[in-house]
Amino acid sequence: MSGLFRGYFTYYEERHQKRVIENLRRRAKAFGFVLQKVATDAPVGADS
Repeated sequence: MSGLFRGYFTYYEERHQKRVIENLRRRAKAFGFVLQKVATDAPVGADS
């Protein structure tokens, strides 16, 4: 895989992730919820 292609792929993935998260925020807001970031070092399924 060439460096240019790899760079484009990374750029596309980042933009896609931002769009997905923004759409989730919008949908959550429509249902009266707010998305919150979770610490990446928290175990999956851990209670706060």
